[in-house]
Amino acid sequence: MNHCKDCRHFGEEIKDFAGVGDEIWDTQTGYHVCDYIKHTDKNLHVVTANAVLQDGSGYWAGLCVRDDFGCVNFEAKE
Repeated sequence: MNHCKDCRHFGEEIKDFAGVGDEIWDTQTGYHVCDYIKHTDKNLHVVTANAVLQDGSGYWAGLCVRDDFGCVNFEAKE
């Protein structure tokens, strides 16, 4: 199976911001955003992509994947 870590749509790792008191640091989550599947705020009847993400607020949504996940939209990195 083709895995996300080898796909051209494998995006940046998502960082989680945590801290204690006034000290804040960012930590690695192990999840990356898939750049293939996009967020849309359009009516789903007019979207032509084979997959989209839509959240209730219309603010942001993203497919978060680990490097060993795989899907049918895999495209090898060049």
